[in-house]
Amino acid sequence: ATERAKSRFKALNDTAVAMLSEVHIDKDAPVKRYFASAGAMLRQARQYLQQNDIENGFVMLNRFCTYFITKLPEHPNFSSKDASAERKKYKAEASSAMDECTKLKSLLLRQFEEEEEQQQAAAAQAEAGGAP
Repeated sequence: ATERAKSRFKALNDTAVAMLSEVHIDKDAPVKRYFASAGAMLRQARQYLQQNDIENGFVMLNRFCTYFITKLPEHPNFSSKDASAERKKYKAEASSAMDECTKLKSLLLRQFEEEEEQQQAAAAQAEAGGAP
C-alpha cells in the first residue's frame, strides 16, 4: 500500500478508537446496559457493511471490538455468572469481528490506493488537456 493509503487508513483506525477514550464505565450502572451498547455497535456495523459502506462498517466493528475487549471488562459485574451468556455471545462476536476487520483493512487499503490512482490519472489528464 502507498504511504498515502496507509496514512488514510491510520486516520480511519484512529477515529474508531478515539471516541472510546471518552467512554467511562459507571460501575453502578447495570452491566446489561453496556452489553446492549455493544450489541448496538455491532448492529450498526453490520448495517453499514450491508449498505457497502466499508469505511463506517470498519470503524464500527473496530469500535465494537475495542469496547468489548478494553472497556466492558472494567465493569465489576462483567465476569459475573449473571453476565455469562452475554459475555460468551459477544466474545464470539468480537473474535469474528476482529477477523472481519483484518479483511476490511485489506479492502480499504486497496480502495484507497485505487482512489489515489484515479485522482492522479484525472490530474494528469486535466494537466495534459490544459496544455496547448
